[in-house]
Amino acid sequence: QPVYPWSLDALKAALAKINVVPRTAEDKSDLYRGMVVRSWKEYLDKVDSETLTSEIGPQVVHEAEFWARRLAAIEAGVLQYVHVVGVRTT
Repeated sequence: QPVYPWSLDALKAALAKINVVPRTAEDKSDLYRGMVVRSWKEYLDKVDSETLTSEIGPQVVHEAEFWARRLAAIEAGVLQYVHVVGVRTT
């Protein structure tokens, strides 16, 4: 599914419109980064580069580049992975 990044302030404003009050907003970027790195490591440990077909190889490279850009944005502080818990007030 497509992802549409929002600022935390924009998310809080959108939640307020539907009567949801955020109780916590925790930055879980380090946890998310670790999950991504571990998942890629596990994949690379299992994949046999000699058996990758010419159709699959470019897709793997595309995905690796996509995730590398996402991780770079997280590490630069431009992108955050935030876990928000809210309560409906009405």
